Amino acid sequence: MRKINFRIIFFCAISFILALAFARHIFDLSVPYIIFLSLIISALLFVCIKYKCFKRFMLLSLVFVFGIGYYFLGFYTFSGIDYQQDVLIEARIESITNYTAFSTCILDDVKINGNRKPFKITATIDNDEIKQSDIIVFENKISKVTLFDDDGFNSFYYKNDTPYKTTVDNIISIKDGYKKLNEKIHDVFNNFVDSNFESSIGGIIKSVIIGDKSTLDKDIKTSFSSSGIAHLLAISGLHISIIILCINFILKKFKLKEKYNFLILFILLAFYCYICNFSPSVVRASLMSLIFIFSNVVGRKYDKLTSLALCAILILLFKPLYIFDAGFLLSFGCVFCIFVISPTICSLLEKTKLNKKICSNLSVVLSVQLGLIPLSAMFYSSINLLSLLCNIICVPLFEFAFILTFIISFVCIILPFMTFLSKVVELLYWLISYISILFSNATFAFLTLPKTNSIFVVSFYSSCFYLSNFVNEKSVNKSIVCTSILLGGYICSLFV
Repeated sequence: MRKINFRIIFFCAISFILALAFARHIFDLSVPYIIFLSLIISALLFVCIKYKCFKRFMLLSLVFVFGIGYYFLGFYTFSGIDYQQDVLIEARIESITNYTAFSTCILDDVKINGNRKPFKITATIDNDEIKQSDIIVFENKISKVTLFDDDGFNSFYYKNDTPYKTTVDNIISIKDGYKKLNEKIHDVFNNFVDSNFESSIGGIIKSVIIGDKSTLDKDIKTSFSSSGIAHLLAISGLHISIIILCINFILKKFKLKEKYNFLILFILLAFYCYICNFSPSVVRASLMSLIFIFSNVVGRKYDKLTSLALCAILILLFKPLYIFDAGFLLSFGCVFCIFVISPTICSLLEKTKLNKKICSNLSVVLSVQLGLIPLSAMFYSSINLLSLLCNIICVPLFEFAFILTFIISFVCIILPFMTFLSKVVELLYWLISYISILFSNATFAFLTLPKTNSIFVVSFYSSCFYLSNFVNEKSVNKSIVCTSILLGGYICSLFV
C-alpha cells in the first residue's frame, strides 16, 4: 500500500503556492525562510531517493522555479511606471464609497494626457456631486501604491486592480457616463433592497447576494467578525451550494439530460461570478462545484484535494499575489481543513455514540474553527472561544434566511404587492445580527493570539495533512514526523 497517493495537481499546487509565498523572502536573503525551504527540499529529496521517484521531484522543482518567476512577473506587471509630474486624467467612476469627509472612488477607463491606460486608479475625492458611472476630468499627480508595508499586504489595491492612487482637489468637468451590465444589475437589486428592507439589514442582503459591502453597517461587520461568523457575509461555498440546489431543483422539472443541465449551470455560475466581480471565494466555490458536477456527468471519480488544488492554481495564475490576501487564504484554508481535519474529528465524535449526522455537521464546524487558528493569528489579534457555539446557532438560521431571500426577492419583483413577505427575511437577519452582537460582547471569551507568520502556517497545515487519512502511516510515525515539522517550523519562525 502506498503511503501517500501522489496527486500530481495537488502537489504541484503546493509547490506553486510555496514559491509565490516565499519568493520575496528568498530574494531578500531572509535566513529563516531559506533554512525552512532547505529543510522542505531535503525532506522531499530523501523521500524521492527512498522511493525512487526522481521524476516527481524534478517536476515539483520545475513548478517551484516557475512559481518564483511568476511572482515577480505578477508583482512588476502590477507595479507600472512612475509619473513624476502632474497629469491630465479622464476616467469613469466604477465604484464609490462615501465617508463623512470624503469619498473613495475606483476609476476605470483611464486616460492620461489623452492616452488610454489598462489600469485603474484609487482616488480620494471631496465632492458631493459625483456619482457612480460619472466621467470626471482632473489634473494632479498620481503615485504608485505600496503593496507591502509593515502591516502586511495591501490587498485593497490589488483586488481592485489599482496600482496608482491620487487625491482629487479640483474636478475640471463632470459628465454622465455609461454603466456596465453588472452595475445595472446591482442597481436594480439595490433599489429593490433599499425599498423593502431597513438599511442595516439591506447592507447584509447586498453583501451575501451580490457581494456588495459598500453599504454594510460598520457595527454589524464588527460584530460578525468578533463573534466568528464573518464568513457568512462573504459569498463562499455555503452560498454557492444553496444557489446550485435551487437551480438544480428548477432544472429537474424540465427533465433535461445531465450534460445540458451542467452547461446551463456553468453559464449561470459564470454569470453570477461576473456579477460578484469574480471574488476569489465565489470563483473557488463555483469552480469546485462545477468540477464535482462535471465528474458525475462524465462518470469519473471526484477527488476533493485535486479539485481544491486546481481551483487555487487557476486563480493564482490569473492573480498570483492573491496568495497574500486574507480572504483568499481563509477561503481555501477553510475548505482544506474540512477535507483534511474533519474526518478525523468525526471519527472521534462517533465514539461518543452521537447521531452520525450530528457528528458530521459538528466535525465540519470544529475543523474550521481549529484549523483556521494559525491564519487568524497571522491576520488578526484574537479569537472568540464562543465562536463555535455562535456558528452552530447562526449557520442554520442563515441557510434558511438565504434561501428565503432568493425566493421572496423573486416573488416581490414579479408581484410588488407581496413585498410584505420581505419582513420575514428582515426578521431572520435581524435575529442573526442580534445573536452576533451578544457573542461579540462576551469579552471574557476572547483569547489573544501570538503573532504567527507564513513559516508556521505552512508547518501547521503540512502536519494536518500528514496526520490525516490521506497518508497511510502508523500513528506513532505520524506523531514523530508531525512533531518534527511543527518544531522545525516554530524554531525558524522565531527568527523572522
